[in-house]
Amino acid sequence: MLIRGLQSKPTLKSLHIVMEGSNLSCVQHFPKVEHLVLKATVSATELAEYCVSNPKLIYLEINNNIYGNLTEFLPHCNQMQTLKFTIKSDFTDSEYIAIAELPELCELSIRGEHKIGSLNTLIKALARKEPKTLRKLMISGACIDIEEITEMLQIQSLEYFETNGIEGLSIIVNSIRFDQKLADLTLYFNKEVDATDVAALPNVINFSTLLLVSNHKIGTLKKLFETIALQKSPKLKRLRSTSSANFENSNKNESDLDKHFAASDKITALNKEELIELLKIKSLEVVDCSIDDSRPIELPTQLAQIEELCIRTCAGGSLTNLFHAFALQEYSKLSTLCIEGHHLNCDDVTQIAKLKCLTYLKCGFADLENIHLLTKIKTLEILGINSRHQLKESSENILKLFISFNGNLSIYYADVISMDKNLRALTIQMSETICSEDLVPLTNLPNLPNLIISGRHTLDSLTPLLTAFASNQSTALQEICIDIDSLCYNELVQISRIKSLRYLECGFCDPRSIKLLAELPNLENLRIKSLHDLHEIAEGVLSVLQGCANEVTVIRDYREISFNKNLKKLTISNTSYDNEILDAQEYALLAKLPHLNALHIQGEHKLGSFESLFLALVATKQSALEEISIVRNSISEQFSKPTISPEETKAISKILSLRKLKCGFLDANSIEILAQLTELHELVITTHKQGSLMQFLESLSLRHSSNLQSLVIEENELTAEETIQVARVKSLRRLECGFVGQNIECLAQMIQLAELTIKSLESDALSQLIRDLASRGPRKFHLLNIKSTPIGYNDSIALVGIRTLRSLHCTFMDNRSLELLVQLPELQALDIQFNQSVDENIKCLAKLKMLSYLQIASPAVGSLTALFREMSLRSKPILYKLDITDNDVGTEELQQIIKINSLRRLKCGLSEEESFEYFSKLRNLEVLEICSYHDLNEISQSLLLILKKCRKLTDINFHYGTRFISLEFVCKALKILEVIRYPPIQYPLELRVPYFGDLTPEQIALAPELYLKISRFKKES
Repeated sequence: MLIRGLQSKPTLKSLHIVMEGSNLSCVQHFPKVEHLVLKATVSATELAEYCVSNPKLIYLEINNNIYGNLTEFLPHCNQMQTLKFTIKSDFTDSEYIAIAELPELCELSIRGEHKIGSLNTLIKALARKEPKTLRKLMISGACIDIEEITEMLQIQSLEYFETNGIEGLSIIVNSIRFDQKLADLTLYFNKEVDATDVAALPNVINFSTLLLVSNHKIGTLKKLFETIALQKSPKLKRLRSTSSANFENSNKNESDLDKHFAASDKITALNKEELIELLKIKSLEVVDCSIDDSRPIELPTQLAQIEELCIRTCAGGSLTNLFHAFALQEYSKLSTLCIEGHHLNCDDVTQIAKLKCLTYLKCGFADLENIHLLTKIKTLEILGINSRHQLKESSENILKLFISFNGNLSIYYADVISMDKNLRALTIQMSETICSEDLVPLTNLPNLPNLIISGRHTLDSLTPLLTAFASNQSTALQEICIDIDSLCYNELVQISRIKSLRYLECGFCDPRSIKLLAELPNLENLRIKSLHDLHEIAEGVLSVLQGCANEVTVIRDYREISFNKNLKKLTISNTSYDNEILDAQEYALLAKLPHLNALHIQGEHKLGSFESLFLALVATKQSALEEISIVRNSISEQFSKPTISPEETKAISKILSLRKLKCGFLDANSIEILAQLTELHELVITTHKQGSLMQFLESLSLRHSSNLQSLVIEENELTAEETIQVARVKSLRRLECGFVGQNIECLAQMIQLAELTIKSLESDALSQLIRDLASRGPRKFHLLNIKSTPIGYNDSIALVGIRTLRSLHCTFMDNRSLELLVQLPELQALDIQFNQSVDENIKCLAKLKMLSYLQIASPAVGSLTALFREMSLRSKPILYKLDITDNDVGTEELQQIIKINSLRRLKCGLSEEESFEYFSKLRNLEVLEICSYHDLNEISQSLLLILKKCRKLTDINFHYGTRFISLEFVCKALKILEVIRYPPIQYPLELRVPYFGDLTPEQIALAPELYLKISRFKKES
């Protein structure tokens, strides 16, 4: 019944049928299947009929026996790419030949028992096959000898094959590179078998990687290692070992072998003779294995230039001679050493301390006092300690070692303590059995800015550790992050004493304790992990917002509250990546913040839920609120723009001090209410229903005196009627919106209009508007920005009739339009793009006598060279600001730009990093903004030269770049700035870079902010 139902599916591409013990006579009813898996009794005759009717079959897997001969159906499978089947006891050579003749065959898998040598016909046929398409060959259920493996490797297209060697051993050869006669080899020991026979494999093919899976009969790999070591030019670089469980988990879709054994966690272990022979392989770079030998390792007479050595387990024999051998190497390359399951004694550590280029060491210590010996390893960067010791002893020794390395060492101890030198962070994994008093020595870690505590801890258990940090007069702690469990009042008392703190992330058992944090003068960011309604923590949050740094942000889940005391600006944000809608009623308490000047709301909130906050602001005595902005958050432009309800609009309309408003509206009634805001100077409508502005605009136009000077409508065009009404609003000086086109001529009658931005307008109407503005436009009109419609040549002729234009933003369809711009005598700012590549006409822009600001979209790198050459030749250049978009600046362009000595502000990207130092020629430059990606370390010398030569610089901004600024650069920059800058009359140079967190304690110690201020670049800044 089910199969009959599937027959009605004409688009069926893949079919997997399991009907063991049954004949399958209906397979021919699926003529368009490309991928077919059968676990049922099938006759070759049925398959032949099916393959004739379905020439598109590319994948066939048959898990049961086939009745009949493969030659009956394979000749009809010209598109077959993958074939998997179980072999029969009476297989014939002709059937093998038929397999080899499949023209598109890429993958072949053969299961079932067969005799050694029985596959020779197939293998030879596949080797002769043209074109050579077979990439993957898997043969399981039979033992394959070296001769057959040699034959397989004659199939020059193979990239991967796997088979059984001796019983209990699987051989996998992958990443075959015939041009290099090289491959990767995996030996999978299904049981502890004698591996002596595999010693012949290096004579068949060289392998660069050898992976040993599970355990062999110990000692029997010695012959294999001897064979490789005796090669004149061995290729083996990496030997790794793993357990069968790990191997199968990482290769579930790779291996097709039948593995009839229980998964084992055993990793291949070598005895000392095997290890000694292995280390003689002179090409070897990486060794990852276990040692199962209680005898001491003898001093190796030959030793490869090993770079990484990892011993997973060791049965108890001494490793001192092994470490001594590496220490004696004249040109040792050992940089990574990992020893597990074996604690090092004093002799071991003494020898390891002699290694000349060790950068990573992971090991355990029989006596932790021996850790001090590692100070002799000047190259060591990372130390992992995997032995367990008394926590206080561990803390004391970690502190001593870290100080000895001058902080230039990352230390990780037994999943409890980690000290990352790059992040400058101490991470402590707590548990209910750990006493934080044992960790107190770590509070003396020098110049520690970040503390991270994770894991469960009991109430008040962190007080000893936090008390020690608070009592340390030299603490540089700036960030504390405490996961999972909340802090009690006593713990918060101690945190409130750490005056250097700038960021705190934790939960609170007692909401009243938040108020304590108001005593932290530098706190900028508080992330509350515990669940509290704002009503519960209102007193504490208000205290933090008013009492800490100039700008403070309090975060709970996706709710962010920021307050800037100097600007008197409150920002409420929904930072949910899923655009979760939050209820805003609890924010009414924030109206208690004194003398609010601006309220910014970002992200989606429940419609109408801000009414309580707006009404609370209305009720505030002597309200000074002048600005409200309600926009979507910056996380995604795909989120809808938020709107306000009629009730919220009514509440806003009662804030009579309001001068700026930006938000979206649901309906015409909400917008009409805004006419009550008589002091409103600027209005930005982010979203509205088309045609819903009519009554609002009419109310404004009828008003004898209006203060509204700027109107921006981000979405939808003004209708014909709305266009008439907006033109009658006599106070408007700036208008930005789109138009349907009718009545567009009315805009020329707006006597106060100075700036017009057209977001959308069809070309005929635009032509009419340009002519009207030129013939009878407002006398004060000076800025025209046409975003939507490119301007043709005829319109350009009319455009230059607007002689009052000082600023023009547009796209030209015809480069001849550039010649006309010289007829605009007042033009000072120009922002242009092109619909075609630029030509010689571009040089005409250099003739604009008043042009001081140019933003230009570069069609291609180098395309603006002629323009900048002409500008540089002017006897009295006046170009003050240059902004180049769309393409980076080439070297030839930059060579001309640096000759324009009037430039004060420059924004561009560089196509060649080597030309960065050219900026140092711009001696009058004040602001430099770089839009291309740069590694700050690689350009540091050029940047220092710019600081030295460009003495008027106030800002350098990098849009993209590396995260860290080196201490060396800060030191050198300060030496330069201390000579050329005079703080009483010059502000510090602002250097803004992406991803910047903060200065390191070492950089802070230099007290650079008189001369240099480093901060994170934000586009809005």
